[in-house]
Amino acid sequence: MTKPSQGRPWGFALAALLVFALASVLPIWTAWRFTAREGLGELGPFWAMLASIPGTAGEVGTDVLLTLYAPEAIKLLAVLGVAFWLGWLVGRRRRTAPS
Repeated sequence: MTKPSQGRPWGFALAALLVFALASVLPIWTAWRFTAREGLGELGPFWAMLASIPGTAGEVGTDVLLTLYAPEAIKLLAVLGVAFWLGWLVGRRRRTAPS
């Protein structure tokens, strides 16, 4: 009798991590910086956008902060959704039992 094939949970984790790692270094995230005259939105990696949040919060109020970073939150949810979906596809692939 053959043993039932098993999924690969490590495949899920690795695929999801790779998708997020790739998206986090791409310059698709907007980091906001403020001068005395204007606010500048510069495209950069996820980590630069994340690091810009405290400075932006100090310069503008919470309402403006939420308005500026709402698109970034949507991008993050989309990246995480794709990462989990791809991880699910990879993780549910089954190993074939040797005959």
